[in-house]
Amino acid sequence: MRHLLARGFWIVVVLVIAITAVTPLGWRREGIAASQQSYPSGGIGLSQTDWEAIHGAPMVGQSHNQYEDGHYAVWLQDEAVFKLEFGWDEPVEQESATAEVETYLPQDAILTEDFYAPRTGDGPIALRVHRYESGSIANQFPRTTPAATGSISVIYQEDNSNPYEPLVTRATLIVGTEPS
Repeated sequence: MRHLLARGFWIVVVLVIAITAVTPLGWRREGIAASQQSYPSGGIGLSQTDWEAIHGAPMVGQSHNQYEDGHYAVWLQDEAVFKLEFGWDEPVEQESATAEVETYLPQDAILTEDFYAPRTGDGPIALRVHRYESGSIANQFPRTTPAATGSISVIYQEDNSNPYEPLVTRATLIVGTEPS
């Protein structure tokens, strides 16, 4: 019996090592970084240091930084993620897009509005907007002018070539500010 338990133990050890070896580095890096973050968010409001612990060093642009070979575009204010934009290689359904986007919001963010922006022309793109409220987000940007509010807007670009099944191609998340 003890021999079977020992064999079972070693099988589990080998499986853990094998799973660890094939797990993408990004997944392990995110798990490590998430436990060390100073602000409970997956993106918006994170310090630049926390964001880069997850996504690596930036490719510096003129007005923003790009991460992971341009997958993420990030604008910083007060050394924290103020605006974040990313897309999908293949368009996704709204439910999938929303689920992924919510991983980049502060933990206390609550959806308060969901609407379509008025169309501007006959193009195949529609803009759907979700507005969230967060009690903590404004504190991440104490020196931002105009002052940051507690709102976060998420703008989804939808390909409406099939109006019955619009698919999301990109998402932009941005912290709200007071009118200037």
